[in-house]
Amino acid sequence: SNGYADETECLGDIKGTSATFGTFSSTDGAYWVSVFGTTNPDTKIPTGHKINTTEDDDFDGSFNEYQGAEEFLNEFGGNAVKSPFQDGHYIYTVIPGAGSGTSSISPILFIADLESPKNFHKKLQP
Repeated sequence: SNGYADETECLGDIKGTSATFGTFSSTDGAYWVSVFGTTNPDTKIPTGHKINTTEDDDFDGSFNEYQGAEEFLNEFGGNAVKSPFQDGHYIYTVIPGAGSGTSSISPILFIADLESPKNFHKKLQP
């Protein structure tokens, strides 16, 4: 519910000369969540980050397909992937799809590294 309204809004933060999401402490982090969880001991996150924590693993011992970090950890066999950068941490945001039939737009998944999302990001769209 705290995400971007559309792709243009997201790209305004991470692409181009006026991109604003350049460091882990940027307030733009509120629109992004951790891929493997901000409390995962295998993927430390820098102190002072502004990442949204609503999708973190709750470590209750059960799989919840509606918790993003649990879903990613499940798909990676329980092995979180650590960023190679000092202030790095893998994050993502989802732009919802819209429309129907031939006018439909599929959802978009953006993956970035918290070291510098404007420099290290990838768009994935079916």
